[in-house]
Amino acid sequence: MTEIFGIPTSTVRAAADRADQRLVYALLSLGLAVIFACSTSSTSPTGPVPDGAFCAYFLLAKLGIGYWWGARDHAAPPVGIIGMVIER
Repeated sequence: MTEIFGIPTSTVRAAADRADQRLVYALLSLGLAVIFACSTSSTSPTGPVPDGAFCAYFLLAKLGIGYWWGARDHAAPPVGIIGMVIER
């Protein structure tokens, strides 16, 4: 078994993997902190996504319009208008 400064390499590898994971979490949290610090609104940038998905599903279930066609052409304008009303 190979050692680095008296520590088995498997332990060193495991510590490096955990450090990589912690760095990814740190970058994600710092990015969100910057977004929310610079944002003047209280909503997250992904807020309209569930609204658009629900509107497209409604168009599919009630009106028979295809999901992707409804999401692209018919769900985006009402969700945009609702977002502008909420923001004001």
